[in-house]
Amino acid sequence: MASENHDSVHISSRRVDFFALGDDIHYLILSRLYEDSPRSLLNILFVSKSCYKMTRPFIYRTIILFSGRPATKEGRAAEVLWDSLIAHGDDNMTRHVRHIRVQMQDPLQSISDIHQVINKINNLRSFCWATNTKMPGDLLSKIQSRWPNIELSVQNTIRHEAVHPEDKVMDTALLSAPQLTACEYAIYTNVPPRGVNAGHTCSEFQTFTNSILRCQRVKRLHLKVIPGGRMPCGTGDALQSAHEPECHGPLQLRLYSGCTMPPLEELTFSSSKDSLFDEYSFSSEHCATWRDCMDWTQLKRLDLETSCPTHLFQELAGFTPSLKFLRCGLSSKPLLPWHYRPADPEPLSRFLQSLRKLVHLEISNSERAGNSLWSGIKNSRNTLEVLNLRCYYLSHAKSILNVEQILELSSEFPRLRQIGIPVPVRLEGSEDYTISQPDPEYISAILKITQLETLNLHLHVPRNCFIFSAASPCNDSIYGTTPNVNPESARRFAIEIFGRAEERVKSCLTTINIHFSIEDRDERESFRCRTFMSVKKLDTHDLNGTVSAKYNISGPGKWNYS
Repeated sequence: MASENHDSVHISSRRVDFFALGDDIHYLILSRLYEDSPRSLLNILFVSKSCYKMTRPFIYRTIILFSGRPATKEGRAAEVLWDSLIAHGDDNMTRHVRHIRVQMQDPLQSISDIHQVINKINNLRSFCWATNTKMPGDLLSKIQSRWPNIELSVQNTIRHEAVHPEDKVMDTALLSAPQLTACEYAIYTNVPPRGVNAGHTCSEFQTFTNSILRCQRVKRLHLKVIPGGRMPCGTGDALQSAHEPECHGPLQLRLYSGCTMPPLEELTFSSSKDSLFDEYSFSSEHCATWRDCMDWTQLKRLDLETSCPTHLFQELAGFTPSLKFLRCGLSSKPLLPWHYRPADPEPLSRFLQSLRKLVHLEISNSERAGNSLWSGIKNSRNTLEVLNLRCYYLSHAKSILNVEQILELSSEFPRLRQIGIPVPVRLEGSEDYTISQPDPEYISAILKITQLETLNLHLHVPRNCFIFSAASPCNDSIYGTTPNVNPESARRFAIEIFGRAEERVKSCLTTINIHFSIEDRDERESFRCRTFMSVKKLDTHDLNGTVSAKYNISGPGKWNYS
C-alpha cells in the first residue's frame, strides 16, 4: 500500500514539458480549450512568447470583414488577421480558420481578396453573407464545390439601400442553396391604399417561398416584412415579377397542402416600425397548412415581437414540446397609434399550458390577460429563467401579478434570474401634501426571489407629485408641462433595493432597470411618452481585500415623445 502511495506521489510530481509534446497534442489540447473555455485560451496567450505563437492561430478561428473601423476588440483582432492573411499568406493561421463572416457595405470591392483567402483554407465550417448585396455566383459555386457540407447563412434586411439596382433583387441562388442553415431576410411588400381591394396587395413572398422550400437544412428563419413604398411595385428593383398574378395576395408564405417546410429550430417575425398596415398575415387557413407541412417538435425559439397571432397559437398548442423561448404580445395591430385593440388571451393561455420547458418568456400588453396566463406560466416553473410581463405603455398603473403570485415565484421558480413586471404606485401623505411612490409591499415580495440577477421595474407615472420627479427643468409639450425624471432619486431608490436584498441573504442582484411612462388621462394624450434609467452594482476590491460597492447609473432621464 505504501508502495502504491509512493508511486502516485512520484507520478504526480513529474513535470511535463508542454512545448515538447508536439503539434498534434498541442492541437488537441488547444482545440478542446477553444470549445470549452475560450477565456482560458486567452489567458494562455499572454503567458510567454512561445505560448503566444502557439495559441494565436486558435484565437483567430473566425474571419470577419467589416466596413470601416471595427468598434470592438474582437473586430479589430479579426481585421488584423485579415490584413495578415492578405499581406503574408500565413498558412499556419489559415489552418485553423473555421468561420468567415462578410458584413461589408460593398464586398465586391474586396471579392478578389475573399477568393484569395478561401483558396488557403482547408476546413471551412460556416460562411455568413451579411451584406445588402447579392452573393457573386462564382464565389457561391466555389464554396459549395470545396465544402459540400458547409453551413451557409444570409442576413439581408436593407436591400433597398444597395448601390447597384441588381442587388435590390432577391438573391434566389443563395436562398435556394442546399447548404443554407440560417436566413434573416427582408420581404418587400406593396399594400394598396385604404378602400382598394386587398387582392391587389403584392409582395415577394411567392419568390421567397419557392426558394426556401428547396432548402431542407434551414434551422433559423427570420422574416422581416418591409413596406414597399421605398420600392414601388413593378419597378423591377425589389418586387421582381410583381406584376404577375402569383405575386399578389396576403402577406404570408405561399404554402400549400403537401409541401414540406424545413424543420426549423428558430422562427422570428418582425415588421417595419414605421408602417401601420404591413404585417404578416396569420390567417386560420395559413396556420393550419403550416402546422401540417412542418415538423414543429424541433422548434426552440418563437419570436413574434409584440404581435398576437391567435390562429397560430390555436394550431400549435401541443405541437412544440421543445420550445424554450417565446416573445409575443396581447394586442392586435392598431390602425392608428392611439387605437389600442386588445387580443383574446385564451389562445395564448392554452398554448402556454402545453409548454413545459420554457426558459425565456416575454409578453407585452399583458395587463388585459388578468390571471388567465398564470397557470400556463407555472407549467415551466422548473426551467424558467427570464420572465418579462409588460403593460401597454398608455395603460393606467396596475399590477399584472399580485403579491401572492410574486411569492410563488420566489418559492416555486428556482432558476428565475431576471424578471420584468409593472409595479403598482401607492399614493401617500396628508390632505395638504401627497406623493406617489412604488408600493413597498410589492417591492418586498419581489426581493424574496433571492436568485434574481436583473430586475426590470415598469412604473406608470401619475400626474401628481412623484418621488422620481425632478424639480427642474420640466419638459414642455403641447400636452402640458411634465417634470423630468430625477436621476439621483432613481439612484437612491435602486441602492435602497440593493441594500434590502443584501439584508436577506447574499444577493445575486446586479442590475435594476426602471422604465417610466406617463399615465394616460384622456384620449388627447394617448401617445408614446416614456424614458428609462439603469443602475448597475459593481463590486470593487481594495488592496486589503475589502469589498465595496459602486453604482453606475445610465439613461436619458428625459421624456421621449414619439
